[in-house]
Amino acid sequence: MAIDAPVQKRYVASDRQTIDAFIDELSDYSYVLGLGMYSGKDAEKLRIETSCNGRFRNNGSRLNRRSISRQLRPNDLCKNAQGIGNSWCNYISFAVASKLGESRYGFVHIPKSFNVKVAANEVQNQLAFILKNDKEQVV
Repeated sequence: MAIDAPVQKRYVASDRQTIDAFIDELSDYSYVLGLGMYSGKDAEKLRIETSCNGRFRNNGSRLNRRSISRQLRPNDLCKNAQGIGNSWCNYISFAVASKLGESRYGFVHIPKSFNVKVAANEVQNQLAFILKNDKEQVV
C-alpha cells in the first residue's frame, strides 16, 4: 500500500545538541515515527515500543515515563514491547514525546535478523493506517 501524504526522511548526527535542535523542528508534523535497530533477545517480530523514560545511559530517572506508539497496532509481524533501553532510542523517544505529546509519536525497533523488505512494508502499512485515521502529514 502506498502512502499518499508526503513522507520526509531525515538523518541526524547522534549528539545531544544536534538531536535537540532537530526535535524542535518536528512540531509542524502531526505524527513522527522513530525507527531503530534491535539486537536483543525476543526478536521474531517488529517491536512497537510502548513507553520511554527520562533516563539516558545511566543518568536521569526511569520514573519519568511517557506512553508512546498509541496509534500503532500489533499484528502478525508486530508486537507491543517495553524494551527501548536507556540509550539513543530512549533519549530521542522521550524528547520527541515530551515535545509533541505522547499521541503524536511512535517508535518501532526492527530486529537485525528481520527481513528488511518485510519490515519496510509493515512500517509503511502502519503509517498508512495512521494517515487513514489522521489525514495529515507524517515524518
